[in-house]
Amino acid sequence: MKKLNVFWTLNAQSDLKEIIEFVKIDSLNQAKRIFEKIKAESLKLTEFPNLGRTIPELDRYNLTNFRELIVEVWRIVYTQKEDGIYVLSVIDSRRNLEELLFNKLFKD
Repeated sequence: MKKLNVFWTLNAQSDLKEIIEFVKIDSLNQAKRIFEKIKAESLKLTEFPNLGRTIPELDRYNLTNFRELIVEVWRIVYTQKEDGIYVLSVIDSRRNLEELLFNKLFKD
């Protein structure tokens, strides 16, 4: 089975940067650990693109092409396309997820 590439969208990169900047205020070491953990988990998708679950908030709308990996309190939202895996967003699960997902995934 061919390994897939994982691409981080600008939106997802921005989300991750915001998370790291926020955590870094209290602890640079914690920020580094979180960054490395999120990146490592996303790289697992190169071999196991269906590793994550479908997103419960989107399932009821039959939007099952979006999946997520849970890393501590963050949800890594991604989708698979022919040329690879696209990480779309990294969301804090303590926030209103349905509203955030729709704003991020369907804002265009």
